[in-house]
Amino acid sequence: MKNKATILVVEEEPESQRLLSLVLNPQCYDIKAVPNKKEAIAAAFSLVPDLVLFNMSQQSPEEIAILDAIRDNLSCAIIVLFETDDDKFRVKALEEGADDVILKPFKSAELLARVKAVLRRCQRHEYRKDGKQLFGSLVIDLEKREVWQEEQYVHMTPIEFKILVLLSRHHGRVCTHDFIIREVWGPYVNEIESLRVNIANIRKKLNDSSEQPKYIFTQPGVGYRFGSTV
Repeated sequence: MKNKATILVVEEEPESQRLLSLVLNPQCYDIKAVPNKKEAIAAAFSLVPDLVLFNMSQQSPEEIAILDAIRDNLSCAIIVLFETDDDKFRVKALEEGADDVILKPFKSAELLARVKAVLRRCQRHEYRKDGKQLFGSLVIDLEKREVWQEEQYVHMTPIEFKILVLLSRHHGRVCTHDFIIREVWGPYVNEIESLRVNIANIRKKLNDSSEQPKYIFTQPGVGYRFGSTV
């Protein structure tokens, strides 16, 4: 992990861009800004930032395409800024790969807290070359399809293992109900109740809890986020 996180700000409004820089610079982040969304992809590929702050002013297909390109090719975190208090857009942004969404105008303290939380979530894990994912005392062995916690084997059904791997691979990001169902059971099915049952079983086996989660966090009405706190 780098000592100084690099944040790419994609914001076309000069005043908003200046405000974001003023809020983030004192926190010793390395801030880079581009005023044109057409420059966002090239800038992201060049800088390889830890976090992209992306203002989606129009919610257009072009903006979605830029978001997709960054998410599909880089492992950086993404926070989307938007001006419309629309739950459908919030869910859409999360489905397209945003790690968090913030409604404008926002308070400086809220922005800083969200930025720190997203960076912390996305950095607290390790991917090893031997096909194992480490999350504190939790080990997910992708090659052997095994789960170990505190050196104890944890039996998972094929569906439970598939859900756990899916969530862990999107560590720090909210995976919507529809996304998980589509990836695990396939399109054109409604397995929301099966998803809830399997999530509950996974939590029980990992000694996790919905009230004080260590691994699986619930985003009410949206989906689940995997983020180790141990």
